[in-house]
Amino acid sequence: MSREDVIRRIVERDIQKLDLSEDVVRVELPKLHQDACDFFGTWDTALQYSGISGRRATKPRAKRIWQSQIGADVSPEAVVRMIRKLCLNGYRLSDKKVMSRDRHLYDAALEHFGSWNQALTASGVNPDNIRMKWNNAMSPSEQLVDELRTRHRAGKSLSLGAVSRDNLCLYESVRSVFGSWSRGLLAAGLIEPSQLGRTKCLDRQQVIDAICEREKAGMSLLTKTVQKDHSILLHSSRLYFSSWSEAVKAALKTTVKQPPVD
Repeated sequence: MSREDVIRRIVERDIQKLDLSEDVVRVELPKLHQDACDFFGTWDTALQYSGISGRRATKPRAKRIWQSQIGADVSPEAVVRMIRKLCLNGYRLSDKKVMSRDRHLYDAALEHFGSWNQALTASGVNPDNIRMKWNNAMSPSEQLVDELRTRHRAGKSLSLGAVSRDNLCLYESVRSVFGSWSRGLLAAGLIEPSQLGRTKCLDRQQVIDAICEREKAGMSLLTKTVQKDHSILLHSSRLYFSSWSEAVKAALKTTVKQPPVD
């Protein structure tokens, strides 16, 4: 799917008055959501490029979707299936979040398993890893890259299913900071740009070198300016860092005075 195809699909969905909230699209059209994040960085940015800025998730709509999926079947097996589906689609699984989003599922989990944490355990989800513990000495992107590389060195699986179950907070945080799981793997150097379907892309070191060269030459590092005269640099920087400003900070971290970025 090309950049133009993503915009066209979003506009078509808007014309049909279908829900464009990120939670719903991620479930109903995961390929569209993934490609939108790969091309535009975040789902909200993709909406803005499609001329639909300001649209936000509708909680009642999301709640109806989940309740309709679990339906009348509130057996232990149905609860486990639902928890795993929520997990794979990047939903937060703290007890408070689930109670507010789908009390029907939460009550069924308590009835069959005694507690929400026990229901998570029965579903193969590690309840100790559903909340991220941030290291204030590192930026979020640096910490996540470090944790991804540590997991890789330990020989643990990097598949979505495995990570979302044994370390949901890592999975959620990577998707939040980098826009998608695959972009997080790219930032950590664990996959190549070609694996995202992008042939025109700079690698991490080329991004850093290009930013330093622009700064040395006195060229603007404002996002709008870079978008106009070096869009590949801007796109590539967002693949490896959480944002353009984070890429600039990483490239110029030894510089005393940093140029303004927006």
